[in-house]
Amino acid sequence: MTKEELQRENENKKEYLRSYQGLLKNIKLLQVEIDQLRISKMNPSVTYDDMPHPNNNTDLSTYAAVLDSKERQLADVKERALIRYGEIADKIENMSDATERSLLTLKYLRLLTFDEVAEKLDYSARNTIRKHGIALKHFMM
Repeated sequence: MTKEELQRENENKKEYLRSYQGLLKNIKLLQVEIDQLRISKMNPSVTYDDMPHPNNNTDLSTYAAVLDSKERQLADVKERALIRYGEIADKIENMSDATERSLLTLKYLRLLTFDEVAEKLDYSARNTIRKHGIALKHFMM
C-alpha cells in the first residue's frame, strides 16, 4: 500500500470515528433550537400599542407542529448516535492491543483531546499521537 493510500485510509478511519462526535453536536444544536422555540412561546414579545398585529396569533398548532418535528429529529439523531457509539465501541473492543483500545476509546468515545488522553495514559503528547497513528493502522472499519 502506498503512503498516499495509507493516509487516505487513515483519514477515512478518523472520519468514521469522529462521526459519533458530529452526531453529538447535532443533538446539542437541536436541543438549543427546541429550547429557543419553547422560550419564544413562553415569553412572547410584548407590543405596547393598540394596533392589531398579524403575527399576534394565539393558535398553537403551528408551534406544536414545529416543536413535534424538532423533537422527532432529536430522537432520531439520538438513536443514530447510540447506534454509532455501539458500532465504534464494538470495533475498538475487537482490537488486540489494550493501549490502542484505551487510546481510541478516550479520543473518540470519551471525546478527550490528545493532551488529556496523554495524561490519562501517562504518555507524552508526542508519544500519544504516534501511538494513535499505530492504533489507526490496526483499527478495522
